[in-house]
Amino acid sequence: MRPEKSKIAFRHPRNVGSGDLSGTNITTELLINSDKSIVASFAPNWKLTLGDKPKTTDGFNLILNGEVGMKYSIEFSSGLLNWTPLVTVTNSSNTTVILDRQATYLQRRFYRAIMVP
Repeated sequence: MRPEKSKIAFRHPRNVGSGDLSGTNITTELLINSDKSIVASFAPNWKLTLGDKPKTTDGFNLILNGEVGMKYSIEFSSGLLNWTPLVTVTNSSNTTVILDRQATYLQRRFYRAIMVP
């Protein structure tokens, strides 16, 4: 007896009602557990990295690589406990350059990018 083939379609929460995951920067993990329930985990694929010359006299350069058209909040922290918004950007291309002018003379500062609605 041959098992039936099933087609499984996924929809990203921000595109409910239209579209799917094809062509997006979203990593999808699919698990089928012992009671035959399907568990899907969607992880957006964006990253915040250092620029070619991260620290300059103008400030600290960061590069956001993410999905075109998505909005991201860039935040900073001095100790990873409390976070302060630096800027909110809409990624108009795959890469957005961010300059933190306040970080020119700081010994250390941590950054993170959060996708916002």
